[in-house]
Amino acid sequence: MLSAHEIATLLRLRNTPTGAIASTPDVLALQEISLVQRVTSELGEAKYTLTAAGKALLRRLSAAAHATRWRAA
Repeated sequence: MLSAHEIATLLRLRNTPTGAIASTPDVLALQEISLVQRVTSELGEAKYTLTAAGKALLRRLSAAAHATRWRAA
């Protein structure tokens, strides 16, 4: 199960330019479970981006949130 901090980190990665997030414990935990990957820029800088699995998870969370809002209305 992901922590609230890890979910927030996924959302930040989705909404910020690649590499704008530092190598925090949350990022490393997400990398360990293959939701985030480390890429190296042309300048040799380490950057993080969502993997296909990370993007799919965010789509599922978004769909679940929309379904919950629709049922509550």
